[in-house]
Amino acid sequence: MAKQLQTTELDFDRIKDNIKSFFKRQDSPFKDLDFEGSGLNQILDILVYNTHYNAVNAHMAVNESFLDTAQIRSNVVSHAKLIGYTPQSRIASTAEISLEFDAGEIESLSVPKGSSFIGKVDSVTFTFKTKSETPTQEPVDGKFKFENIEIIEGVEKTDRFVYNNLANQRFTITDQNIDKTTLVIRVKENATISDDNATTYKLFSVGDAITDTSEIYYIFENYDGRYQIEFGNDVFGKKPTAGSVIICEYLSTKGPEANGIHTFSLASWGDPSFPIATTKIGTTSKSAGGVERDSIENIKFNAPLSFTAKNRAVTSNDYKAIINERFSNLIQDISVFGGQEKTPPQYGKVFIAIKPKSGEEILTPLQKETIKSYLDDKKMLAIDTEIIDADLTFLYLKLFVTFDTNKTSLLKPDLEKQIRNNISVFDASFQEFENVFRYSKFLKQVDETNSSILNSLAQVYCYKKFSIQSNTTLATNIDFGFKLFGEIDQPESFINTTSWRINNVNYQIDDIPINGSATTRKLRLFRLSSTGEKIISDYNAGTLVPETGNLIINALPTDSTVTIEVRVRPDSYDILSKREQLIAIDLDKTTINITDKNEAIQASIID
Repeated sequence: MAKQLQTTELDFDRIKDNIKSFFKRQDSPFKDLDFEGSGLNQILDILVYNTHYNAVNAHMAVNESFLDTAQIRSNVVSHAKLIGYTPQSRIASTAEISLEFDAGEIESLSVPKGSSFIGKVDSVTFTFKTKSETPTQEPVDGKFKFENIEIIEGVEKTDRFVYNNLANQRFTITDQNIDKTTLVIRVKENATISDDNATTYKLFSVGDAITDTSEIYYIFENYDGRYQIEFGNDVFGKKPTAGSVIICEYLSTKGPEANGIHTFSLASWGDPSFPIATTKIGTTSKSAGGVERDSIENIKFNAPLSFTAKNRAVTSNDYKAIINERFSNLIQDISVFGGQEKTPPQYGKVFIAIKPKSGEEILTPLQKETIKSYLDDKKMLAIDTEIIDADLTFLYLKLFVTFDTNKTSLLKPDLEKQIRNNISVFDASFQEFENVFRYSKFLKQVDETNSSILNSLAQVYCYKKFSIQSNTTLATNIDFGFKLFGEIDQPESFINTTSWRINNVNYQIDDIPINGSATTRKLRLFRLSSTGEKIISDYNAGTLVPETGNLIINALPTDSTVTIEVRVRPDSYDILSKREQLIAIDLDKTTINITDKNEAIQASIID
């Protein structure tokens, strides 16, 4: 029996068992006591409850003392603040539109700041406003035409405070739905001064040269989850004078709820006294980029990276950290690499590929420009940044599954539906940059769909998309990044493509060997006759290197802009994505052939 208490247990029952064992030791006066039926048992319960509560509280207190283990948001935010990270607020959705007005008698026109437009998502109306006034234009052919006007969703709000020179005075923004990237802080020395004459203060940024006269402000998230504003102390930034009025102007936004709007209508003109004639509104870029505020998990992930980057972009990890800090809720995954890794190399450039969280395959042009502008004052001057689209490689499979009908009540269509759902989960798990599609893991995922599945095998195929236009002379580089199945001198084509029309005739691309070449094959155009025979064109469509899966496709003739698929079979079913490449499974093209075990046995007997 125990001669001393065990102090390492946290579970209630084990704590009580330890105390009982201590009391039942050989030299204890209570060794023969029936604890379950005695009054001492009640005292034990009280002792155990007290010990259990203290242990749990101590455990939680220690956990909340560290950024990695804290679970309460205010504690996570506090730890992040110590290393200079402020959680990101909601971000408003933005869009780009074009406007066309009948000029009438108007000689010149600009679109004022604050002009309102409305759009709908599932019958819910959202209000967007112009961020700034456009340059003034004169009419052309009796019309005013404005292009690429940026509008942002949200309601304008203003909070006012009086600076009374108290120690550590803070000013809390009342609305938790603020987009803090739209926050403008202005200070006027007393209430009699016009708002137009207020001084605009700048948000402090790491690396800024700060003096006692710098007109800056600091922003933090407080324990209530609201943002609070602080000013300098006449050492690190100028301190407003007593009686100064603090004006906080910002947008209150609904974040991601306003994403995906394609159609807008004019709600109000920035200048209500100005007459506006017939309006035509086009959408250059649908609304996108609206995101929720940083979650606890985002803060834990981004804060250490932001501290390491120190608000300057030098290494690839610096770029990732800075972009994640500002756009973390927009980005699902990001890949950053130098231009020297490109083929051919492009020195002096940094390429940034981003997979958005919105469900879209690529970012909108407006989102790319916003990210690029944000990086301009953080990168090295000699380096140019380019936001590029993720290079998507789609997989589709011919899947063969054998199952035992005695182990399930599911019919084949129901089992197929389960398998497709499971493949969809597997697909989502590896859609990251520099990831690997593992054939063995895929089959294991299929086999674990249902206990009735005995075995499975699959043939893997890949395809990429590219677009051609009738007015371009540029070649297209398609890089699968893996070896294609086959021999360099085989007569059969390594690739096949979807067709498109040239002079109202459907054409496709295939490849043939080049005499004397051990690495490269020639791409050519062909069409099919009414009998299915290939009729070859003399047009030089480009080259293929089967060892690397790289195609250079020359500018192709076409009747219209069209998207073409290039399909190949990989030499290895384990497929690696590198740099800007992403891998996704196309379930629509994937076929699933399900066979009952008894049918398979019977077929083998017949054979």
